[in-house]
Amino acid sequence: FQIAGKQILELPLLCEDATTGDVTARENCDRALHAIDAINDKRDGFLDAVLPNVEIVARVFSLPCSQGKGAETFQKAVAAHPNAAAVIGPSCSSDVAEAGSVASRENAGRQVIISPESTASSLGDEAAFPHVVRLPSPETIATAAMETLFEHYSVLAGGWRNVALLYDDSLWARESAENFADALGGMVDVLGGGACVGGGCDEWARDGTTRDPLGVSFSLARWDGLRGQDRENAAAELVETMYKTHANVVYLAVEPRVQGDIFAAVYRNKRDRSDYAWLLATSVVADSLDAADGIQGALGFTEAVVAYADAAPGSTTRTFLDLWAAASSAEACGVSRDEALARGGGGGDDGARFCDKDGDPTTTAGPHGMFWVDAILTYALAVDADRATREDPDALHSTILEMETFNGVSGVVRFDPETGDRDGKLDLKNAQIKTVTEASSPWLQASRGRRLQGGVIFDPEFVVVGSYDQDVLVVGDDVRFPGGLSEPPEDQCCPTSGGHSNSHNIGAAFRKFFDDPLYASLFTVAVMLILFTIAYLYQKSRRAKHELNVVKRQIEDQLNATRQQFAEEWAHFDDGSESRALLLLAARTAARYPDPGERPTGTHMPARPLRQPQLAVSP
Repeated sequence: FQIAGKQILELPLLCEDATTGDVTARENCDRALHAIDAINDKRDGFLDAVLPNVEIVARVFSLPCSQGKGAETFQKAVAAHPNAAAVIGPSCSSDVAEAGSVASRENAGRQVIISPESTASSLGDEAAFPHVVRLPSPETIATAAMETLFEHYSVLAGGWRNVALLYDDSLWARESAENFADALGGMVDVLGGGACVGGGCDEWARDGTTRDPLGVSFSLARWDGLRGQDRENAAAELVETMYKTHANVVYLAVEPRVQGDIFAAVYRNKRDRSDYAWLLATSVVADSLDAADGIQGALGFTEAVVAYADAAPGSTTRTFLDLWAAASSAEACGVSRDEALARGGGGGDDGARFCDKDGDPTTTAGPHGMFWVDAILTYALAVDADRATREDPDALHSTILEMETFNGVSGVVRFDPETGDRDGKLDLKNAQIKTVTEASSPWLQASRGRRLQGGVIFDPEFVVVGSYDQDVLVVGDDVRFPGGLSEPPEDQCCPTSGGHSNSHNIGAAFRKFFDDPLYASLFTVAVMLILFTIAYLYQKSRRAKHELNVVKRQIEDQLNATRQQFAEEWAHFDDGSESRALLLLAARTAARYPDPGERPTGTHMPARPLRQPQLAVSP
């Protein structure tokens, strides 16, 4: 319909409302609303030539992530705006699956779903989920990137043979964990055994052959029902269960709202974090200081986004972010969306209409913030190219798939014409803590959820340390694993009968010992000293044995000589002579008293009856 000579295009947004308490989701949705304002304004320099005489009117339908309300909210939005050719959102894969399924569309319509965040691979099936277009690359690309990264560090660590999966039971998390396990195939053992911590799991990631449950899972619905200490205890139980698998490499696939609690529990667990490598299916820095400490060293891939500093003046990226800076603030996150949108929009904390979580317009609160803007751009450019698409979902979907590559706010946007998925480049990001002074960045003065001590801000962020594009992985030298180490941890786990192998751990400890040059040198010196000592003692024992043999031969020679002399003297006497008797007595005395000093003399000679001796004399 038209108002004051302008055609009105209704565009429902399925995203988080201010009442959910998720400030990151609030910022993402506000970016989409601001993009609509910027396109409608034909004097701000942002796509002024697109959709002349047209005004896009948006309406937000609150849809918390993965809470089983995707189909219901989608159908409600379509019923309220039956002429809309598209909806923006949902963000989460589970909600897209519910809203975009064939069964859901039988109760709603064929409106194109333009999702700014969902990545589950199954959503690329046009027959099962018709008219779905997605701004991030699908999990198939992310999995290929993570497989290549795993192999890269496995070589450097001497072989990663085991990995633990920790994931929630949402569609996206299950598929992410399952795809990762399938990609590694027979190269590793997946530990965890399908444990469902806390109970209530609806589904699991499963082995591609046996269909047995894999890893460690938990119920997202149960998690969302927990508060305060109960949630903290649940996170601690998850982390402890993961540690009990004895894996040193962990693949984590959980919704962003859970990730912060997981890493806060990692920090509080007090284990030596340098023994572990964390590979993340999504890279989100949590708000809490404990989580910021716990997540240090984690690695994950996200869609590559053009940074403000790298964007050329007048580019789509630079123009939009300059406009965003004038219309957003951290303060706006503290009031309701209706109250914020009612403002004049003059900029600053008093007039800002849109929520910017950290007060820095050049960054986003999560990895998908710019994709919400590009979702709006995708819709606007498609309906601008063909008027027939404005109220015809089928025509709109075909136009989007046939669109030429365009420069969005996040970077180059191109869609796979078969699946409607973006074919993009991924950034490898590493969780690191950077310190800056408050005075060095005016944006950080207004930041929320960061550590401020004596004018120094400890700023947790994911730093780009590599990339994955067209099957090529590039990794920089500035990667830091937990504990600030530049080398990946070794695999110290060897499961035997479902348990932990102490013998393998001992072997791994020895390998760590020998990898240290100082310890290896000391060990070599010690071994050489031991060998030298053994050789010395052996030579000494040989000399002693030789000397003993010489003495023994001397004694034997002397004894033989004495025997010979005795035999000769014996032969000179008659059998019954007194001399022969005395000689026999002397022989007996010598045999009984080998030491001459101990032999009896004179009258002490024993008086014993004489008998004929039976001598065996050597010839």
